[in-house]
Amino acid sequence: MINNLRIKFYKWFFSRFVSYYSCSRHYRFVFKDEEVLFKSSAVGSLFQIIARANTVEKKEVFPLSSGSEVNKIIKLRKKFELSTLSFYQASYLSDSTVVNFFSMDSDVPHACFLIPETQVLSSGLFEHTVLEVKSNRPYFLAKHNGTTYSTFFSELITEPERFGASIGLSFSQEKTIDEAQLPLKLFTSSLNIKKPLLFSFFNSSYINTFIPSLKLLLLGVSATTGLYILISSLFLIVERSNVEAKIETMEADVESSLTLFQSVNDLKAQVSKIEQVTSGLSLISPLFLVVKPLFNVAEISSIKQVDGRFVLKGTAASALNVFELLIASPYIEGPKFDLPSRRYKSKEEFVISFKLLVLESSKQQLNTSIK
Repeated sequence: MINNLRIKFYKWFFSRFVSYYSCSRHYRFVFKDEEVLFKSSAVGSLFQIIARANTVEKKEVFPLSSGSEVNKIIKLRKKFELSTLSFYQASYLSDSTVVNFFSMDSDVPHACFLIPETQVLSSGLFEHTVLEVKSNRPYFLAKHNGTTYSTFFSELITEPERFGASIGLSFSQEKTIDEAQLPLKLFTSSLNIKKPLLFSFFNSSYINTFIPSLKLLLLGVSATTGLYILISSLFLIVERSNVEAKIETMEADVESSLTLFQSVNDLKAQVSKIEQVTSGLSLISPLFLVVKPLFNVAEISSIKQVDGRFVLKGTAASALNVFELLIASPYIEGPKFDLPSRRYKSKEEFVISFKLLVLESSKQQLNTSIK
């Protein structure tokens, strides 16, 4: 099951990101049932397999087994090469190193990876096996000790034995594929490609072509981001000022509301006190006119009628002020302190009695309401 999922992934990947380039034409891989076909395309992909006809391959043997020394020599040689699309693949032996050099034709389009066709096919070859590829330009292909050998058909090399003699190898098995079988062979062979081989054909110049555009894009993104941050900061500063102003206004409104609420509660308490003290009196009694101004300076605890006089008990900051208000009232006569006032904490307790002046016409009604 895992192997089937792997094959499905490779098919999906090949159909979208891998193309084949041959003689100025691009081809995409199309998977139909068990077949793999080429389909002409206007453009290539990130991974391009380059046909043998568009590749110049050379092979050199260095009497060095040190990979670092060989790499220095190869890099030095690449500086003086005219073609920018050149790659190499080294095979390290015990006392020497065999290096395959690959140069692409000048008309080969750039891609992220440019992989020679021979390197893909050789990944699916066994040692001592020769592959005859009958494409638009036929050639022989073999692999020995990790090194790839390929030669085009010619008047001298027309069969596998002559190809083997030209490279000093003998083969125990021969295989042949034609153009119709090439897409399937490329796909199945690619499953065996190792990562080091793949990354040796990474085209750095392809990335370099995008660097100027990438710099412009990053500059634009940075400028846009900076402008957005600046505008957002200014907006937040203005919004913060507006919110603070609203909070100050709301605080003033809240304080005003609390003050009003406290005043209402005080008035309510005062009304409740008046109702409590005068609950047994008639609303038309002149006593209301006497008691009303007293609530502003004193707390009245009780009003009683004793022997025709009203006895007023309560506390105030100054009992004398209460007494002066009663003297000034035109509705009573004979106010006096029944008991000396006493100071308790910050207030004075008082007991004052007075006689209410009542018209003859309302005397009976007042006596009735008091009872």
